[in-house]
Amino acid sequence: MVRNGWNVRRVHSGESRVQPSPREGSIEPAHSLSLSQERRAAAITTMNLSRKITLVAACALVLGALFAGIHAISAAPANPAGPAAYGYTPPLASLYPATATPLAEVGAGTTGAVVATLPATANVTNYVCGWDVSAIGGTAAIGPIVVAGLVDSSSFTYQASSTAAGITISRNYNPCVPASAVNTAITVTTTADGTATAVNVNVNGYQQ
Repeated sequence: MVRNGWNVRRVHSGESRVQPSPREGSIEPAHSLSLSQERRAAAITTMNLSRKITLVAACALVLGALFAGIHAISAAPANPAGPAAYGYTPPLASLYPATATPLAEVGAGTTGAVVATLPATANVTNYVCGWDVSAIGGTAAIGPIVVAGLVDSSSFTYQASSTAAGITISRNYNPCVPASAVNTAITVTTTADGTATAVNVNVNGYQQ
């Protein structure tokens, strides 16, 4: 029932309660949203959540690929194409065959000839991989320096002179040079220097 713009509602007790009639164009409060609006808001929330989950999953995939790449790089051989491809000379020990016995021999003296020897050993072959000679005192020659006992019964010869400040001459062979036969010594020998105060010879290689 409407009385003077007011709604009059009867309740079970018989009493009448008066409420103002809604006016045309009035805005309904937020709590009176329609069911369709609530469903639309729920759908938007679900969509936003789905997008966030997709983004997190994509980030996880990218990070996983990145870590996998780093692990592959760290696990890869340092020089997969060989040391020479990178201008790198590996440590001498890495040049030895797996079954080889490494050798390092020295000799020392003053004014006489100095020799360092890879000793002859039965049933194995010596290989020389490198040597160095250093001398100090005077200006006389410590050369020829002769590397003897090599394959084809050959020898290598080098020239050098001592100086007051000292001198060092060295050679490395890659591949290492074998002896002329099994059970054959390889020697590195200087020439006697009557003015030297110290001469040292170091030679390294292996037996196999």
